[in-house]
Amino acid sequence: MNSREYVQYTCEAHVATVLMKRPEKKNALNREMLDQLRQAWMRYEEDDDAWIAVITGEGDIFSAGADKSFFAEWVNEGKEFLTEFYDRLLDDPYTGSRLTKPTIAAINGPALGGGVHLFLCSDFRIAEENSFFRLPEPDLGGVLILWDAMPRPIATELMCGLPITYARAYELGIINRIVPKGETLNEAYALAKQLLEKPPLAVRKNIQILNELKNLDDPLPKEELLRYSAKTGVALASGHDWQEAISALLEKKKPTYTGT
Repeated sequence: MNSREYVQYTCEAHVATVLMKRPEKKNALNREMLDQLRQAWMRYEEDDDAWIAVITGEGDIFSAGADKSFFAEWVNEGKEFLTEFYDRLLDDPYTGSRLTKPTIAAINGPALGGGVHLFLCSDFRIAEENSFFRLPEPDLGGVLILWDAMPRPIATELMCGLPITYARAYELGIINRIVPKGETLNEAYALAKQLLEKPPLAVRKNIQILNELKNLDDPLPKEELLRYSAKTGVALASGHDWQEAISALLEKKKPTYTGT
């Protein structure tokens, strides 16, 4: 007997959509859903036709975070369960920060706990009005670390269980854009379309550089950073899309990119 589909992966016109499909449980994350999310992100990484991915939830909430079944297992299994849970997150190329392609989070309502972590893993974030973000983990004696995803004072508020509204998240640069209710997915696809008008390898590499810089233990010296940038530019210049972009500029035509 096949398990239920909790995550749907589709791809059209170079845009992949990762849809969480558990609205009756507020898209809470159970074992099956986490496994299917990992499989979806692995598929996206390997899908040559997919250049940008959008993650969103079905219904009126992005994700309520960990399912209640996790907390029951936490009580019954203790450290062994927590070790397995975090291993699952690290094994996922999206939550484990190993994706090499851009991602957009269409935050179609509140995000709680692991749902906050999910959208913070994305490169671009679009939230609808009246959404809010909160970590219930402190109320339950747990932690969810956000130290590298936002200013420390704000991470402190969230990690102590205080809510952040969509408007404040936007003011603080945690969210890229705010849209009316029901428009997050449309705005995400519009942003994806804008990005697709640019050489995909260049977009991908620029995001990769930003992620690499964020994850460095020590800042790079300016000269080394310039050398790395130049080396990356030279490598891109040997590809089809760089030449296509230059030709389009000189010939005043619309470029046709291939992702190579």
